[in-house]
Amino acid sequence: MTAFIHTHSGLMSLAKAFKFYRNITTMPVSKDRFISELAQKIRSAYKKRDARKLKKVYHQCLNELVIEFDYHIFRLALISYMLTKLVTKPRYWRSESIRRYLSRIDSAFNQVIRGGIRHDYQKISKGLDRILELVNSLDAEDQRYVNSLVEGGKVKIAATLYAKGLSLSRVADLTRVDKHKILSYVGKTTMADKVESGITMQMRLNKLRRMLD
Repeated sequence: MTAFIHTHSGLMSLAKAFKFYRNITTMPVSKDRFISELAQKIRSAYKKRDARKLKKVYHQCLNELVIEFDYHIFRLALISYMLTKLVTKPRYWRSESIRRYLSRIDSAFNQVIRGGIRHDYQKISKGLDRILELVNSLDAEDQRYVNSLVEGGKVKIAATLYAKGLSLSRVADLTRVDKHKILSYVGKTTMADKVESGITMQMRLNKLRRMLD
């Protein structure tokens, strides 16, 4: 405990040290319950059309995926990304189609939440599939946009995980996104930042492109 109490400036109070130790050691009780909590946050935010909170959950999912990849959480990240885009477009909320699907999407979220509480991964998976299916079932006039949103979301998430330090091969295998699509996205965005000491993203891209050619 003294390792947590002593600092460069002197002695930290026992109460502060305990709070610090508790914060860094607090983890979800179980993965399925954590998935249930994420689903509740997404459902609450999208029903309120709160893009800011949806983005917050999206980044929470990404951080979890970097630590330990889980395909259910990957799909939750994708769902939160897609809903963030949709809630910022009033034409979707004014359309008859989205009003028809709102209750169905809510039911699918309930299925995910109940599955997490009951440790039922089959129910979680079915619920997530249903949500993605419903979002994909918007009017034909918007189908091209929705399809690009699904694929674009997958690529964005994969590229972000790669930029956060996961290897390209691992990210491609886990997310089922083509390596070239990941590299192309990273090369076209502002993700060309340093991700390793002394090694820039551009250096990594050049090396990997040579390996793939």
